[in-house]
Amino acid sequence: MIKNEPSRDPKAKLEDFVSTLQNWLYYLLSRLPEGESSLAEHLRELSDGNLASSEDKLVGWVGGLEASIRSSNCDSRYCDILGKSLVRALIKYVRQGRPSEEVVNACKNCLKATFEKIWGTSLTTNAPETKETEQQTESLQRFEDAIRLLEDVASLVKETSVFDADEIKLFMTRTGELLNFSPQNTNLGNHRRGNEERFFWLVAGQIIPYMMGQKEIEPKDEIMNYPKRLEEYLEQLKLDCPQTGSLIEKFLAALNQKGIAELYEALQT
Repeated sequence: MIKNEPSRDPKAKLEDFVSTLQNWLYYLLSRLPEGESSLAEHLRELSDGNLASSEDKLVGWVGGLEASIRSSNCDSRYCDILGKSLVRALIKYVRQGRPSEEVVNACKNCLKATFEKIWGTSLTTNAPETKETEQQTESLQRFEDAIRLLEDVASLVKETSVFDADEIKLFMTRTGELLNFSPQNTNLGNHRRGNEERFFWLVAGQIIPYMMGQKEIEPKDEIMNYPKRLEEYLEQLKLDCPQTGSLIEKFLAALNQKGIAELYEALQT
């Protein structure tokens, strides 16, 4: 999965994983919303000195964390923080070589649960233009929390092959869907457009190239050329039944119909 460091003792790697999460424990507990006693209790188990004693014990704990996240009522901002801590621990763990498939899969499932909490119900389940201002404002907030976590996942994509193309496609699709609406007013429109640019900078400047094996990207390509080429490609794309006519709608259609590889080709022209 990664080659920049030799494999370490399995127990030492588990201890490092737990130690990374322990460094986040105070912050995670201090930001936890009231009433989330089950999740709080589960997080406090990080203080258990035996948590890293075996792979099975750690996998069981991560699986319990996933269940606690799914049953919680935490807002998207908190889920972003929780997901970020998990990504940091996973990057450090995988860097050390020969990661356990069981540990990695448990972490992936937990991250997916965290993203699902952030995404909530997509606005695209109904006609985008019918959504109220309050719902659009909430969708923009969820997007900003999702994109922050996706930025951390991009680092994981650069360094590892933990996620496959379908999983990354899901992350990009569900995050992009949060912007796929016709703004109710100018302020929402400006806010949505700014977030759309941030999204294209991330997916074109980092995630898509990383997924296609391009791990080293020139700063000018990452910040300017690749996002600009993606937007130019999307602008000339014709959709049969456009709902919003936005670039994000065209991106979602292109990602679904053409895939990551063809979008990567567009960045190279």
